[in-house]
Amino acid sequence: MNHRVLRHNSLFLFIGCLVGNIACPAPVSGQMEAATQGRVILKSGGMLEGMIGSSKNTGDGRPYVTVLKEDGSLIKLDQSRLVRKVELMNSANFEYQQLAATVASVEDHRKVLNWCLDQPRGKRVFESEIEVHAQHIIQSLPDDEQARRALGFEREGDAWIQKEQFFGEHGYTRDGTSWTPIRVTQMEARQEEVDDRIAERRSSLRKWLRAAKRGEAGLDELEKSLFEFCDEFAIRLVEKAAKRENDDPAIRSLMLGGIGRVETREAMRILVAFAMNDPHVDVRERALTLLGQPHYDAQTASMMFAEVLTAKKVANDDIQRAAHAIGELGGTSVIDKLIEVLVTTHTERNPNALESGRLNPTFTRDGGAGLTTGGGPQTITVTRRNDRVLNALKVLTEQDIDFDFDVDQWREWNIKANTHHGVNVRSD
Repeated sequence: MNHRVLRHNSLFLFIGCLVGNIACPAPVSGQMEAATQGRVILKSGGMLEGMIGSSKNTGDGRPYVTVLKEDGSLIKLDQSRLVRKVELMNSANFEYQQLAATVASVEDHRKVLNWCLDQPRGKRVFESEIEVHAQHIIQSLPDDEQARRALGFEREGDAWIQKEQFFGEHGYTRDGTSWTPIRVTQMEARQEEVDDRIAERRSSLRKWLRAAKRGEAGLDELEKSLFEFCDEFAIRLVEKAAKRENDDPAIRSLMLGGIGRVETREAMRILVAFAMNDPHVDVRERALTLLGQPHYDAQTASMMFAEVLTAKKVANDDIQRAAHAIGELGGTSVIDKLIEVLVTTHTERNPNALESGRLNPTFTRDGGAGLTTGGGPQTITVTRRNDRVLNALKVLTEQDIDFDFDVDQWREWNIKANTHHGVNVRSD
């Protein structure tokens, strides 16, 4: 016998052994692990169903897949040579198949439906199965509440409507597995849009600041490019950037010009803050000029400055600045508040006080010297007559009579000016 014939016969012998190993029950060698319902897909294209387990041959340690069929036969398969894929069914799915196999009546469907609903995450894991059994129930019992609700219906009066319709009519929209008010969803979408726009403006501002600091463009060109992106989404970013530019009042004033183009109350408040607090007088005056533009309401701006006048603790310089701004804007609506700060009392540091606990040298007229311990009052109470407040009152009231710093006379005049005579209050 030549070698070709020998190899041919050996091949038939090998195939025969494989077929015999699959078709015939085989004793299991090694320890078999716990079996699970499932199926084995063979490399040959065949399929075996049953309780699937695994074992290792005690001789060579090769892994095997075992299949316990319904007829009680046990098949042992060399995993690496014969098995393409093992598909295991979890215990819940297996139990469902056993329950569903015997379903016949409405009550059978209800039993299986209840079982599905009781499983962990059952509404999601067995979603399609729940729908099947609920549909079977309402075919016989159209008004069955459990089946209707399992299918996503809600009762509206005497009728059942789908949840999507029910919640939609009541102002809700689906959010995953829950329902959210449409207004909340719209607000969240709006916030996302705002965040995106702010991010865009932040990028534009970075480029603008880089060009400004490197001198890559003149003031006119910088102003033009700033106006292209400075809007209600950018003003807070520009405000923060302007506060950081303490060493360049010209750039700061330019940035205020961008804010001053935005016709919002927020832009007004930013300009008021710069008019009050900026360390450079030119920047303060620039902010005040911008507040006088036609698209801003002068009385509203004046009331913002008047908030400074009514603060519990306020420096005299702040009172003077706020009064000057109100006078420039024509804030007649806050005259009463100006009158109350015409003369103010402040607690200030005593400029002549010696530092507490410190030894200070002293000299006498006869040329003697000595040391004294510092102490005494560190603060003093000072009454200030605020000339800028008086100037603002004169401008706003256009009075020929000058009451000077006489607060009582100003109060009396204001009461008379705002008292309406000849008003008939009778009800008959």
